Amino acid sequence: MPLYRVRVKCIPDRYSDGVRSTMFKFKVYATNDLIAMQLGQIRASELGYQVVHFDSVEEI
Repeated sequence: MPLYRVRVKCIPDRYSDGVRSTMFKFKVYATNDLIAMQLGQIRASELGYQVVHFDSVEEI
């Protein structure tokens, strides 16, 4: 199974004044790029963030 690097722009799940977006890079094993995007979204939600933009998905 190939390894993908997923870069996502996120905001915190809970709204607060001065909300700042954060970029995360995740490395995930997936069968294709769509699955890699979903896994990146799951990883961000585990950290308490919501994905607002997928910056890049590339196979390593």
